[in-house]
Amino acid sequence: MADLYVAADSRQRAQSLLGNEIAFAEEILEGTRQFGSPDQIHAASAGCLQLRDRAAQIDLLGRPAPDLEAVEWLHGTPTTLVAQRGRVVVLEFWAPWCRSCTALFPYFRELHVRYAAQGLTILALTNFRNHEGAEPPDQRARDRELIRHAVDEHAVDFAVGIAPDERLRARYGANGIPTFAVIDRDGYVQLSSSKPDKSALEGLITHLLEPGE
Repeated sequence: MADLYVAADSRQRAQSLLGNEIAFAEEILEGTRQFGSPDQIHAASAGCLQLRDRAAQIDLLGRPAPDLEAVEWLHGTPTTLVAQRGRVVVLEFWAPWCRSCTALFPYFRELHVRYAAQGLTILALTNFRNHEGAEPPDQRARDRELIRHAVDEHAVDFAVGIAPDERLRARYGANGIPTFAVIDRDGYVQLSSSKPDKSALEGLITHLLEPGE
């Protein structure tokens, strides 16, 4: 229902609806933590997280995109969203262990080949994990190797960045992955979703790439 309000350009009603749904889901989660099984607790927690993500995604629409602070660039030229002004930017939040994320790399590679010369930039963003009991240099080296392997395996030819933690994902409502954001030439978020339709996504990209947009 919230997405229908967004489609009808009623973002405030969508946020209000999601706020009520989040409050209800948190009540369910609290009760589940007291009396539920581990699987039920996990499911209730995932439901809350999904609703919070969607609320954050909707809140970003039409707003300046949060910049990519302290990102380490493993592949491609280091950049920022400020440096990308004048280009249309697609962010893909992913992780090397997420098969549904890496399965989309060929699709984004096609978009990169088709539209990069027209002004499209694709940035694949992941983050270092918090490995309990491991020293930061060791854990980051392991994460880099895992990410590099995924990038090489899928022949990723666009930029890949690693954030220091999960805060960037949280700003974009990307705790659940894959999540995507489309940013226009002026740096404003035009789409943010964990379930984008590929044809609609490409349609938005081509629209934003048109002269004067």
